[in-house]
Amino acid sequence: MFPLPNLSTIDYNEENDFFIFKMKGNMNFEEYKNYFFTILKEIKKYNCRYWIYDLSEFESNSLKARMWQISVFLPKCFREFNQELVVAIIPPQSSMHKIAIKTAIKAIDKMNYPYELNYFTDIEKAKKWILTRK
Repeated sequence: MFPLPNLSTIDYNEENDFFIFKMKGNMNFEEYKNYFFTILKEIKKYNCRYWIYDLSEFESNSLKARMWQISVFLPKCFREFNQELVVAIIPPQSSMHKIAIKTAIKAIDKMNYPYELNYFTDIEKAKKWILTRK
């Protein structure tokens, strides 16, 4: 595991071959982009398609950041990684942020990327689900 400037982390579980991306607090646009480019570098390094996004302590990001993720990061990720992804999400606490996440997911669904997604209330349930997908 290694922390990033705003205490968000990226943790690879080598034994079970999955990542936990723990996003915390607020991120400005540059921090957000750097976090996701680091994710891309790490998933390619380990060739790992099993991800858990823990957003339970993530407070907010901008519409600009979400649009960048949908229009730049995800196309680059699916093009370069070229595998179906299995993704568990632990949503943020804020109702407004939950709505933003679900809206972004709807936009992603329209792009027909190969992925399986499920929502969870805690990290242990997300881990158990990820392990059933192997």
